Amino acid sequence: MKRRVYVLRLIQMATYVVAFALLIACGGSDEQVAQTEHFAVRIRSEAQGVGEHDIIIDIRERVNPSVTVEEVVVAPTMRDMGMASPEVIATADASGRYRAKQVWFSMGGEWEVEVRIRTTTFEDIAIFRIQVN
Repeated sequence: MKRRVYVLRLIQMATYVVAFALLIACGGSDEQVAQTEHFAVRIRSEAQGVGEHDIIIDIRERVNPSVTVEEVVVAPTMRDMGMASPEVIATADASGRYRAKQVWFSMGGEWEVEVRIRTTTFEDIAIFRIQVN
């Protein structure tokens, strides 16, 4: 009986170790939330390495639900190095969800990503930090 419990615990610990190693090796999506004056903005990025990556943006109105978003622009910069990547205009996927395709991260380090939300009457900016390895 003791041996069976020992083996089960050993298998359980091995499973945890393997799952943790896979999580580290494969990376994962980086999800962050920011509040602007008018919106709650959530981004998900799988920018784990240098290159082009899609960024998913969820936008929810905080103040006036009848506000229409005209344009969402993603602008990545690496302030420490004085670098900026081309801005990407996000396309609407669904109500309140946008996708910025092929956002370019040219080197590893911390990137500041501005998400500019334009309406017919105002512009809000949400700022996120993404670590690229």
